[in-house]
This record gives sequence, structure tokens and C-alpha cells, in this order.
Amino acid sequence: MYDPEKYLDRTYRCFLMMGAPTWKAPFKLPELLVVKALAIVIWRQGIKRDTRWKFWHHLFSRIRRNPGVAEHYLATCAHIEHFMEYRQIARDQIESQLEEFIELEAQEQQKPVTQNKVAAMPH
Repeated sequence: MYDPEKYLDRTYRCFLMMGAPTWKAPFKLPELLVVKALAIVIWRQGIKRDTRWKFWHHLFSRIRRNPGVAEHYLATCAHIEHFMEYRQIARDQIESQLEEFIELEAQEQQKPVTQNKVAAMPH
């Protein structure tokens, strides 16, 4: 579920199919929030994670082949950060539910054994 390497590959393939944008927005300085998001993406995907080589390869390939979509490509790469957080939440919840289920199953299996022992005991 939301594997970072597969996400980067899917994003890369999608952007390979895109042509150059037909409209270009006028330049404006990026907001602080955008700069912070870019720093997070570069830190996590370009340095911290095992996907670092793939991230840099795909990014430079995008810039070289179609520089007009590089900003959009980076924004799409940033989406995985939300998905990774969701992935961890889902994993924690599933593991918790699985532990509860295993405990209940163990308790259910112990009940008949205890009842059989009581019934087999002489009075």
C-alpha cells in the first residue's frame, strides 16, 4: 500500500507521457509553505529514504526531457508524504486489530478445553 518506490515509478511514467505545458503562469516568489514542502521532499525522498537514487534520477530526467513540468512533478512527489503518513496509520490500526483478533481466538480455543476438563473430572 503506497510503496514509495512504486509511487515514484508511476509518477515518473505518467510525466513521461505529458507534453510541455501550453500555458505558463507569470513568475512569482514561492510562499514559505511551498519552500518548506520542497525542503521536506528533498530531505525525505532525496536524502533519507532508500529511494534517494531513484528520486534524483527521475527528477533530473524530468528536468532534462521536459523542464516545463518539473514543478508539477515535484508537487506530485510531495503527495507521497501524505500517503506515507496514511500508510503508517493504516498499518498501526490493522496490526492492532490483528492482535485483538488473535487474543480473542486464543481465548475462544481455551474455553472448550477448560469446559471439557471440568466435565471429565469425577465428582
